Amino acid sequence: NDRKVDNANNGLLEIVQNAETLPMNRNLWKELYSYENLSIACSSASQCGTSGWTGVSYCGTDGNSHREWTTYMCQFPGTCSSTCISTKEDRIYQYCTAGCSNGICIASNSTSNSTG
Repeated sequence: NDRKVDNANNGLLEIVQNAETLPMNRNLWKELYSYENLSIACSSASQCGTSGWTGVSYCGTDGNSHREWTTYMCQFPGTCSSTCISTKEDRIYQYCTAGCSNGICIASNSTSNSTG
């Protein structure tokens, strides 16, 4: 395995040494190490999606209406390592004073929606 690494390093060194003299190597060098090929996936979370309620509501064991909340984030914003990620979590969608059935608060005794 060490020999393979040495061979790979020698090959790269040869490309570098010949980059100015051989057009093909110069192009390869530009392709491998040029900033032109590096892309930034995101600079802010707004480029990754809008956080909010997803899926359908369901009744939680606490008697309230629950729903999944998705949060979108940009990890390492503005860099070549940037990537969009999302997390999902269970949250109370509505507080139910008279219980919950099929994801909906029973009767009209419910309070307003949670803001997440």
